[in-house]
Amino acid sequence: MTRIHATAIVDAAAELAEDVQVGAYAVIGGGVRIDQGSRIGPHTVIEGDTSIGRSNHIGQFAAIGGAPQTIAAACTRSGIAHAVASA
Repeated sequence: MTRIHATAIVDAAAELAEDVQVGAYAVIGGGVRIDQGSRIGPHTVIEGDTSIGRSNHIGQFAAIGGAPQTIAAACTRSGIAHAVASA
């Protein structure tokens, strides 16, 4: 079951898997897709055409998918895949 904190703002067009958790004061934009098992920390902003893969934890105060901080960056789409560290 998706758990969205009462103070979070999630655009109706955002796609969240059934078990995603969204923390307090987080903002999730309309072009965002978040896969199963992911947790979004408090005060996080995710916007643009952004995909968050399964089982990711985005910490508090993160900003993902917005305009780059440098004009040298030429990115139109952002995404975070589930990464497994090898032993």
